[in-house]
Amino acid sequence: MTQYLHDYFAGHTENAISGMKAALQAKSFYTRLEMRLEKGEDLKDELPVIAKVGNTGALEVVREAIKENTGKVQSVWNLPKKLQSVGTQKIDIYKEPYELIPRVVVTYRFKSKAGEVVTTITTAGENFEIDFKTKTNKMAAELSMKELEQQISFALLSA
Repeated sequence: MTQYLHDYFAGHTENAISGMKAALQAKSFYTRLEMRLEKGEDLKDELPVIAKVGNTGALEVVREAIKENTGKVQSVWNLPKKLQSVGTQKIDIYKEPYELIPRVVVTYRFKSKAGEVVTTITTAGENFEIDFKTKTNKMAAELSMKELEQQISFALLSA
């Protein structure tokens, strides 16, 4: 494994965890707001914009925000389109009881002529582990890792 690959996937994971936390907080806020609006509470003093759009309009916007932030919980884990086009990505998100942040397992498979590199990111809260698996042949493994590095560099340059 190279330090470059580890640093790239670690940076991606840290950004994704931050994005997931922000989406979960926003979803929680809007869910509480939706509940209060459905009860018919007057929130014009807390949120003056409601006076302009009314409770019905505010409720519509709140529901859209909940849907948007629900989708962000998973979409923050997506790798750049360039990397998705040269490999396959699988994201599994599950929630353990009594944990605030869902656990995530991201598997990225990159195939090259030299062999396959399988990158697995596993999270627990804000902690994560990155694992790279390649062929047992050291020369083929090194070549496939170098090619993955090149693809990541191209993806970053084209973004």
